[in-house]
Amino acid sequence: MHDIEHKLFLEPLPVLVARLNYRRRLAKTWELVVNSYDDTGLSLQKAANVSCIHKDHLNVLLRQTTTFTFHQLLVRYRIFRAIRMMEAKNYSFLEIALLCGFTSLTSFERNFRKYLGTTPREFKRNSLFDG
Repeated sequence: MHDIEHKLFLEPLPVLVARLNYRRRLAKTWELVVNSYDDTGLSLQKAANVSCIHKDHLNVLLRQTTTFTFHQLLVRYRIFRAIRMMEAKNYSFLEIALLCGFTSLTSFERNFRKYLGTTPREFKRNSLFDG
């Protein structure tokens, strides 16, 4: 799973989270992502409201801290959670997509390929947990 964390977040996830937690407002943003990643209506504006910061400034702080915008961080976390669901083997790709906050299977597959360079199906077929 560390390889996946590195591909998605460019470092181990705990290191990224530690940096986010250093700034109280970014910690609130991260908490929102973790608790609401499955909400298709989750937006930069909602994160800004929760974090009590203007949305543009929130994105600046996120980019300075993680190199990602709010949307990029959210999509990467959704993919991370989707991979966890793929490990369970009892979900279809459509179920995973919808349960992880993607609006369609197409959106899920497009983003998965964008960040991991492969489709979810190919990834599952080639992964160690698919035995």
